Amino acid sequence: MVGVGMDPAWSPDGRRFAYVDWRKPAPGVYIANADGSNAVRVFEDDLVRQPAWSPDGGRLAFTWQNGGRLHEEEQCFSLFGFSFCTILPADPYWQLGMVNLADGTFQGLPSDAHSFSPSWTPDGAALIYRGDNPDPDRPGGALRRLTLADGAQTTVLGDHYAHDPQVCANGMVAFTYWQHDHWEIYTVALDGSNLRRLTTHSPLALDPPPNNAAPAWSPDCRRIAFLSDRDGVWRIYVMDADGGNQRPMFGDALDNLGLTYTGYDDRVISWAP
Repeated sequence: MVGVGMDPAWSPDGRRFAYVDWRKPAPGVYIANADGSNAVRVFEDDLVRQPAWSPDGGRLAFTWQNGGRLHEEEQCFSLFGFSFCTILPADPYWQLGMVNLADGTFQGLPSDAHSFSPSWTPDGAALIYRGDNPDPDRPGGALRRLTLADGAQTTVLGDHYAHDPQVCANGMVAFTYWQHDHWEIYTVALDGSNLRRLTTHSPLALDPPPNNAAPAWSPDCRRIAFLSDRDGVWRIYVMDADGGNQRPMFGDALDNLGLTYTGYDDRVISWAP
């Protein structure tokens, strides 16, 4: 074990990794050497998630809780002399931010009210993330693109069942998808074309079927590691980029870690260069 935290992400050169630690008195985003030494906090916040390195290793993007309705609230109004009250559920906002590692400067980024799982495009010019769908005919979430130079936001895939996008150097995006009653893994191109389902299950599978989630690309984009509970416990599996040759990566060697996927865009796996 090299440390305590969540959402690990290897740097492009494999010499450091970023992670999140919510423990007080010093919560925030950290970077550390590959062996866990020399951990340094680069952004301070109680609730921050999913750090992602820029391709040149000079910046970290992440999502952080910023505003919104943090707790349930009672809202009352009068109509024709009668008072009515309703309970509004908590609706915290999660927005995108970025830190320049050279000087430590923070920049809040244009984003939706609910923005999660940023991942850099290969040229470092844009972020792909799960955000809010601006199409009134298709409310909910969507895979979105933020161009950093001008702040333009566009929709890559307008489907609110798509979670946790991960972009590889070849421009393909792997993501977790809520398939009616369980999780599966898909890929799509940066322009929204070539949508492809990679994982599936036998028609004889239990109800609900097993889950496949949290994809992580190999550095050469030829393979994808992911979590699956097809063995009755969550384990790390690996497959070719087209979904073929699915097999366990470590067998039962990591069962004592208690791996799991909660559905909150968990980034459990990061593949070192």
